[in-house]
Amino acid sequence: MREVFVMKNGRFILIVLAGFLLVGLFSCNIMEFDTEQPNISITHPPEPGTSPPRNAVVGGITPIRAETIDNEGVNYVEFYIDGVHDTLGDDFSEPFEYQWAVPDSFRIGSRHKLYAIATDFNENKMVSNFVRVYYQWFPFLTDPDDASENDVDSILVRNTDEELEFRVVTNGEWEEPHDSTGFNAGLFLDTDFNSETGFSSGEEVRDDSPLIGDSLHYDVGEIGADYLIVVGLQGDGIWKWNSAASEWQEHAELTQTEVVSDTNIFVISLSLEDIGAPERMNFRMANVTYHEENPSWDWVPDEYFGTYFIDEGLYVGE
Repeated sequence: MREVFVMKNGRFILIVLAGFLLVGLFSCNIMEFDTEQPNISITHPPEPGTSPPRNAVVGGITPIRAETIDNEGVNYVEFYIDGVHDTLGDDFSEPFEYQWAVPDSFRIGSRHKLYAIATDFNENKMVSNFVRVYYQWFPFLTDPDDASENDVDSILVRNTDEELEFRVVTNGEWEEPHDSTGFNAGLFLDTDFNSETGFSSGEEVRDDSPLIGDSLHYDVGEIGADYLIVVGLQGDGIWKWNSAASEWQEHAELTQTEVVSDTNIFVISLSLEDIGAPERMNFRMANVTYHEENPSWDWVPDEYFGTYFIDEGLYVGE
């Protein structure tokens, strides 16, 4: 019995042979069956190696990339949308990337699940992480129907690196948004995440302040509102709370407004720089409608507040 050292990929393996006398040192290749599964994760350009932000917003052409690792190499990657194999995305070479044409038949704000399956050259397979995305808008808040003709139904949000956008849907249409047949909406933003700063409930405001009707007080819940976005009857713009003067002061213009007659949806955009480039914010909205000069207030949410994290609804489509 002799001990023979066999060279495999630069490493010595000890083999014991019986019944033969072998002399010398030699090298050869030994075939081993690969059963190791590849590693795969869905990533999103332009930052390879990191997963896309949670709840990313997609639309148009959205690039999806799969990062893979395998000891023998990956043969191909298949992409799945809502559990259905999209054969148009099959990729047999690195980088494994798919230019997904997001169907415009998706309902606005609908949620969808993306994942990929990597197959190596020995037919070992591995399923990637699951990525949840939303179509065009991230559904932020919904509100019960309070039987008011312009009662708020839902608020959707999205953002880019530079802008923050809101889409507000009401249960009924208005005729002309900038007169008494329309509405007066106020979006209160607590951008420093501190209820001790900014405007708080119970503080009295001047009678020429935005949204004033039969009361000189706003009930903004438990937030300290630093900014107020006004849309509708009193014009469209951004106001900022001046604590020293205890008043709202006009601050900046909206970068885009889609507020038109005979509809129940308005869309507004603002620069993140104009509200201090926050990473997150607490939020409460008031929608004020007028019936025989008696204003009706609809707060969203009805109690407390909503919290939005910048990039939670990051728009990644093209």
